[in-house]
Amino acid sequence: MAPSLKAEEAIQAAQGHISPGLIDKEEPVEGPGPSAKLVIYGDTGTPTLAWEVILHTNGPAWQVFVHAQTGKALASARDLNRYATGTGQVFLVNAVVAARDNRLTDQSDAASAVPSTAYRTVTLLGLDGSGFLDGTYASSSASKRRVSSSSQTFVFDRSADGFSETMGYYYLDYAQRYIQSLGFTTVNNRRQVFSVDRYKKDNSFYQSSTKNITYGTGGVDDAEDADVVWHEYGHSVLDNQVPGYGTTLESDSIGEGFGDYLAGTLGAQLSGGFQDVCLAEWDATSYSSTTPPCLRQLDGTKHYPESVVGEVHDDGEMWSAALWQIRVALGATKADTVILQHHFLLTADTSFNQAANALVNAAIGLHYPPPQVNTIRTILRNRGFTVTL
Repeated sequence: MAPSLKAEEAIQAAQGHISPGLIDKEEPVEGPGPSAKLVIYGDTGTPTLAWEVILHTNGPAWQVFVHAQTGKALASARDLNRYATGTGQVFLVNAVVAARDNRLTDQSDAASAVPSTAYRTVTLLGLDGSGFLDGTYASSSASKRRVSSSSQTFVFDRSADGFSETMGYYYLDYAQRYIQSLGFTTVNNRRQVFSVDRYKKDNSFYQSSTKNITYGTGGVDDAEDADVVWHEYGHSVLDNQVPGYGTTLESDSIGEGFGDYLAGTLGAQLSGGFQDVCLAEWDATSYSSTTPPCLRQLDGTKHYPESVVGEVHDDGEMWSAALWQIRVALGATKADTVILQHHFLLTADTSFNQAANALVNAAIGLHYPPPQVNTIRTILRNRGFTVTL
């Protein structure tokens, strides 16, 4: 029997059978393009003429069997890649949190600046076996001088750039796996490319045009602090959920606030309760004179609209503080779920009030009990946001 579908039609059909977000069509793929070949598929019990389609990405290589006549998928997509686990060394969150010591300072990347007890050996998941820090959800491939290990062992102290690479890989992978554990299997489900040695200033940023993250090396190397790693990943997450997000002062401020919140809620899983509302205290030792040294905090009292100053990081503290209050009230899992869910209701130019209403709407859509919905509503109103739902 001759197939009704041509190879290119089978490829298109296969792409339609993979959940949106698992293939980023805008990201250039390093390697072969999609392929299709005719096979006899017998796993259903009845031999069936099918197209075996392979869709390569910078992470998974999806295998989809498509019925040669109808274009229907004969089985769920399967990732053909063989992943390896590795061993790495990191700080749990950052050096200050890991050592419980706010007196630590950078000392020009000296290994002696941080006690050996601050390091933790961790398992690096999802490595592609290339010997580099390339995996399912993270890749240090934008870095200039990359470390490699044929045994997948990435154990360095902070005097080596390989330590920042390992921190970046471990904590980006950690964030994506946590997001998926909440049920969001297609939110930024891709290989997040980052660099740790290309930018010498004390700043980090996500670039929507390339979808890459750059971690600066001024002061404390930014990738040594998981709060900074996660904050920038927050921008990547929002850009994935709402393409082109952040076109106005308020929407951009919300993005900064979410990045801070994401860092806080992830850090609280590993900190043992130490300074959870203080963000990036290791990075902040280079510029903060407070004790503890904090880039920003999640327990501020800023109120909308009188606290607006027109600077996105400062104004974002109104949003992150409201989100943190919701987390305290509902617990991390419920708060993180509704916060991620409400992003799907936002637009690129969302205002604070629109986002507040979207958050309540998302809680209703998730069937949160009325008392919990009312708690969210009250927290947002007390912060000054107009909630009409």
